[in-house]
Amino acid sequence: MDDGFPSSEQEQIIANANRGLSALIISGPGSGKSRTAIEIAQLNVRAIFKESVEQVLFLSFSNAAVNRLAGAAGVRFTPEAKSRLRFVTFHSCAAELLSRYGRFVGLPPRTKVADKLEERLIAIEKGWDEKNGEYQARLVALAKQTGLLPFDTLLPLATALLQGSQILRRILTRRYPLIIVDEFEDTSEAQWAFLQVLGKDSQVIVLGDPNQIIYSSLHKATERRLEEFAAWKEVEADRTLRRNHRCAQTKILEFAECLLTASPFDVRNSGPVKFGNYYRSELRTRLALLWKQIQDKIGTGQTIGILVPSTKLVEDVATGLRNPPPSSVVRFPVYTQMARDEAAYDAVLLAIAAARDYSESPSGITASRAALSIPRCQIDEAAMIVDLAITK
Repeated sequence: MDDGFPSSEQEQIIANANRGLSALIISGPGSGKSRTAIEIAQLNVRAIFKESVEQVLFLSFSNAAVNRLAGAAGVRFTPEAKSRLRFVTFHSCAAELLSRYGRFVGLPPRTKVADKLEERLIAIEKGWDEKNGEYQARLVALAKQTGLLPFDTLLPLATALLQGSQILRRILTRRYPLIIVDEFEDTSEAQWAFLQVLGKDSQVIVLGDPNQIIYSSLHKATERRLEEFAAWKEVEADRTLRRNHRCAQTKILEFAECLLTASPFDVRNSGPVKFGNYYRSELRTRLALLWKQIQDKIGTGQTIGILVPSTKLVEDVATGLRNPPPSSVVRFPVYTQMARDEAAYDAVLLAIAAARDYSESPSGITASRAALSIPRCQIDEAAMIVDLAITK
């Protein structure tokens, strides 16, 4: 790891935070986000009076992120300073608030968090359907009647608790004047709503990277949430942490950054590699034109490799190149060869063998083997296997 800490960019972020300013820090892996956050917390802790109840609150959506930050802080903080730090998930923070003040939202004096399995068993016993629009309301009613808190009720109830009590919000603002949120890109709508109430009058610093989001289908929602945070705390996204402190091969990281941002990448000063965003309908034309340019420049007999993220896309690309549609701008065919998916091929062979065993010797064991092996194949392949078994 690079020991050149802090960099000039990190120094500026730390200085702004030391003045009590909130921040939205967006940067990639290895750029020093966590270390910068720990340094901000360290400076904040030093300024806290001994008699004060103030703490720095670290929040994240997962236990793994919380534990990673806590481990990093453990190396740099004295035991006394550690007592000024809180590392918890959003749900743990909500559960703690409800255990202390839940009576103000109709909960009994004693509460207990129910895990997903326990919730599912209760729903089955009571005949509740999770797809029913009243399911969430029933969980809340259960919590108020029994004190048993299903996981998905923690944040809505805690948010309602804080929204309904200005005094409690003031108490928490005094206790947590600085809130640091790690991996903000993966926060849910419920977590975001909770943070807005909890951190309304606190200094809030969030760290994240939209390109590291776990669920790509939520990328648009994440971008919107980043914009909402910037408007909420009246800040601009800080993207200055671009230097990587984990990897000495900076070209790899530059390549990844250019790929993500669709910008030119210079290969050993010999000219840029170009990246671009294309609609799916343009894919064949773009690839065919590229292949034509390569042929014109270096002649025939050459091979171009195309890497794609899924077998389905491999088939789509190869079929489109071999068979140009009548409306295609580039009419000539491109001869393609697909690398065989060995895992899929082996799965089909095993499924055929299992289906044949069942057809030759029907029994519970051979039926179970066939039932387990067929779902591992693609739908079309599975249908073919069933046809073979029926034929046998």
